[in-house]
Amino acid sequence: MSNPTEVPPASKPAPRNPAKTTATAAAATGDTLDSTRRRVVWSCVIAYLGANFLMFLRYFFPRSLFEPKTVFKIGYPSDFSLGVDTKFQKQHRI
Repeated sequence: MSNPTEVPPASKPAPRNPAKTTATAAAATGDTLDSTRRRVVWSCVIAYLGANFLMFLRYFFPRSLFEPKTVFKIGYPSDFSLGVDTKFQKQHRI
């Protein structure tokens, strides 16, 4: 059977702090890429929120045109002579 004095083979020693080695490797290679990506994402978030805020403000302004009335009273036909009369052109824009 097996010999009780045999020692099992030693396994590879584990690194002391694997998170630290991974962080330093990532910082050395992708730090600028990560900060650029974060800046782009935050810029998109701020632009989206700004556009929504402008749409929110636009909601409070009326969407109507303020034009003069198209129908108005000018008087009796006996007040006018034959031909063209221009006394209402500036006042009522006709």
